[in-house]
Amino acid sequence: FPVTIFARGSSNWFGESYGWIYSTAQVAEHERITLDEAFNLPTLQYLGDLSYIKAKARHEAEMIKDMQRKARQ
Repeated sequence: FPVTIFARGSSNWFGESYGWIYSTAQVAEHERITLDEAFNLPTLQYLGDLSYIKAKARHEAEMIKDMQRKARQ
């Protein structure tokens, strides 16, 4: 897949350069395994975990927004 190189001054430089480490750390925490073990997970399991983590974060963000809306009423 294509890799985009960002200059250090760009706003997304860190995420583009080290996001894969952060994502793997999230998977390791989710699976309750070491970072090394997470790097060796089967691809479908790893991607499934990432999908779950992302969906859970969206769901939680929506719930927070709903609670904030209700608190303002």
